[in-house]
Amino acid sequence: MTNVQGTFDGELRKHLTLRYANLNGVKCKTEELTAWTKKGEKFNVCRKDRTGCRKESGGGVAVIAKKDLRTSRAVEYEVDGLELMWLKIVGLRKVALVGVLYAPGYYEEVFAKLSRSLESISPYLRRNLILVGDFSCPDID
Repeated sequence: MTNVQGTFDGELRKHLTLRYANLNGVKCKTEELTAWTKKGEKFNVCRKDRTGCRKESGGGVAVIAKKDLRTSRAVEYEVDGLELMWLKIVGLRKVALVGVLYAPGYYEEVFAKLSRSLESISPYLRRNLILVGDFSCPDID
C-alpha cells in the first residue's frame, strides 16, 4: 500500500491522506471492500467496473472516501475504453481532483487516452490534481 499525503486547505481544514492499493480485481473484492467500509459506516465507495468482466476475473478501479468529504464523480473527464475514474473533492474555496488508473500494459493507446483525459481537465483543476494507479511501467519506480 502506498500513502500520498498533503494538505487540502479549501476551508475544510483537513489533512488529505490517499492510500493506494492494487486490489487485484475490485469486483472480486466486493465483500472485502464492503466489510472494510462498514466499520463505522464512515466511507463512500465509488467504483468503475471493467466492462464485460466476469466476477471471477475482476477488474476495474475504485475510490473509497470518508463521508465527511464532499465528493462527486467527474465522469466528464473519463475516456471510453480506459480504466480511469476521476473524483472531485470539494472545499469552500478549492476543488481537488483525484484520479485512479489501471493500465493493463505499457501500450501507446492507453497513454494516448490518458493524455486526452488530462487535456480535457480545466487549468484551474490541474493545479490540484492527484493521479494514482497501476501504470504498468516496470522501469519507473
